[in-house]
Amino acid sequence: MTQSARQSDVERPPGPSLPPGGQYLTKNEVLDFQWKAISALPDKQGWPFKTGMLALSVNSSFTGLVALSFFRRMMKVRTAFVMSSLPLVIVPFISTAMSWHAFINVPLLTGEVNCPVCIQIRGGVVNCIMGAVYPTLLAAPLVSALAARYKTVDLPTKHGIVGLYKYYSNMGRHMKTRFVTIALYQFVLGYYIATKEYQVYKKLGSPFLKVKEDDMY
Repeated sequence: MTQSARQSDVERPPGPSLPPGGQYLTKNEVLDFQWKAISALPDKQGWPFKTGMLALSVNSSFTGLVALSFFRRMMKVRTAFVMSSLPLVIVPFISTAMSWHAFINVPLLTGEVNCPVCIQIRGGVVNCIMGAVYPTLLAAPLVSALAARYKTVDLPTKHGIVGLYKYYSNMGRHMKTRFVTIALYQFVLGYYIATKEYQVYKKLGSPFLKVKEDDMY
């Protein structure tokens, strides 16, 4: 065996041997191939990937508005509705889309996660956090800042973090039932969309034997 042949064997990435004409692909190349295949599907078949993430993002924005409305009523804030609504619509929308793409679409389409139960649970958890918990936590300090500025309520700032925690805990009791309902709904919705995406992925099939380890971004 020549020295060049030995060097070639050493530099070859580990994994199954490639068929004649095969080549190793980066994650970006695999994703481009998969998205082209999904785009070629009819809307009735490819809708989980085409519009599923959009539906989840819209639901997150809606949750942000619900949380904003609740905290505004509790803190008696009557002004700056439009200005306070914009962050609760835009930020959860973008954050949900980015999280779903990073934790669900990319691992699924590249074959890193090929377990239906894993992708379903992951979809439910990701959407529950980004679609229910995150918008609620984002709305609380935003409305508190408005309440402090317009002096609609007396915030327990003198007692530090402990005082604020007790204040928000008491306030959260009035939203407990509503929040649990929203969180459960977001979990089920994320679970459903992830299930449908996995079904589309399995119908497409995967012609890839090995995804080369490489940074996506």
